[in-house]
Amino acid sequence: MCLRERPPVNANGRLKTRQLVELALTILGLIVSIGVAIWQHRRATLAERKNEELLRDLPKQVADELAKLGHLAAPLGPAESEVSSLLSAAAADVNGDGVPEVLVQFPVGAHGSALQVFGVRGSRFELMGELASGTPEGFDVEDYDGDGRLEVVARETDWSAGEPYATAPRITVYYRLGPRGFIEVSRRPDRTNHSA
Repeated sequence: MCLRERPPVNANGRLKTRQLVELALTILGLIVSIGVAIWQHRRATLAERKNEELLRDLPKQVADELAKLGHLAAPLGPAESEVSSLLSAAAADVNGDGVPEVLVQFPVGAHGSALQVFGVRGSRFELMGELASGTPEGFDVEDYDGDGRLEVVARETDWSAGEPYATAPRITVYYRLGPRGFIEVSRRPDRTNHSA
């Protein structure tokens, strides 16, 4: 003979008070858990939105602060005054992702200049690319070919002419920032006068 366990009911066929309390507490616990989960999700969504806004505005803020450093009111000495005045910073979307990057330009060596581009990748602010030029003219950023994307332009010395630096012709080199750094997209003879 098989014995079945009877459900916890009293003589009237109703659940016992203890089981009702346990059921009510279980349902209440589920409701509270769902409420907490919804609240946490809203907080996380709001925090993600604020983080995205901060990261989107960060390049411009950094560029503004670096630009202030480039124009120090009281430099330490004459040589540093020249160097400090040559530091420049700007924010521009040079990789076409819709978020501006920080472009920092500074002198290198006797005649050169360098450009470093910093931006947001994922949740990190990091160096995305860098260029060096053998001329002191530095770099320009503009959509030179009219395709809607910004190019970085540098004037370089055309060493193939066999002339010394001071008299050698210049060439204009156009670059684009790709996922792995700068890529040369075009070069053209530069017809403008130059001085060393």
